[in-house]
Amino acid sequence: MSSELALLKKIPVPITLDQFKTGDIVINYAKTGSGPDAVLIHGANLGWGQWYVTIANLAQTHTVWAVDLPGSGKSSPLDFYSLNFNKHLIEPVKSFLNEKKIRHGLVIGHSLGAWVALKLMTLDHSLFDKAVLVSPVGFSKNTPLRYKLIGLRWLANLLAKTAVKPTRKNIENFLKTPLRQKNVLISEFIDYYFESISKNKHGHPFNLLNRMSGFRKVSPELVFGEEISHIKQPIMIIGGEFDPVVPLNSKQLKAISRLPNVKIKILKDTGHVPPLEKSMEFHKILSNFIKTK
Repeated sequence: MSSELALLKKIPVPITLDQFKTGDIVINYAKTGSGPDAVLIHGANLGWGQWYVTIANLAQTHTVWAVDLPGSGKSSPLDFYSLNFNKHLIEPVKSFLNEKKIRHGLVIGHSLGAWVALKLMTLDHSLFDKAVLVSPVGFSKNTPLRYKLIGLRWLANLLAKTAVKPTRKNIENFLKTPLRQKNVLISEFIDYYFESISKNKHGHPFNLLNRMSGFRKVSPELVFGEEISHIKQPIMIIGGEFDPVVPLNSKQLKAISRLPNVKIKILKDTGHVPPLEKSMEFHKILSNFIKTK
């Protein structure tokens, strides 16, 4: 049994796995539930399995589409060093949404996935009526202190092949590093992520992190400007009090304030992944946000 199927068995709702091809890129995705559309976009190259807790709750009220971004899970592998964010992430996901006729739905994105969600909204205002951006990338120009050294390509490449080569133990440590609540990860998810990056020789997360930011600055393509001031839909931003990756400091909050219809919740004693670290609190915030007009 693959680790993806083993993870499926831990989610208490029936889920269908399928794939969609656009050009030379294949997008793997999971679908479940019924009702209005809800699209889940994971962070980094974690794959749809990152949402293993959220999916079951959301499927009670929505048709859930959880995608593997290209370069992640069982979607097409990518060389992250040559990643073109628009060509390899935005355009394939937009094609997927068009093919599935998803319009005026809900989108929930985490970290890089939150950037993808908001970027899509700047390009087509009809895609989503509401958005939940969790620990979102896109509101700071500066590389987080903890990840500055990975911004040096030669060092990121060396570490990915030596001290932090993709063994299961190293991958488990990588997954736990940005968490405040480190005991929340189930072994099936760790196995799932380990298997997915083991099959992609360019799939080490350090390669992706290096492409996203240098030693000092985040890649300029990932920094939002005034274009987000035209997004009128309600947006909920959920962050963690102790997030080492996307700390919601005063500069970030000022950038976020460009969004005209935004609310912010910061969860106490939480790191970079609130849906896993504080799943019940996250779901309560999500449910209340969905119900509001």
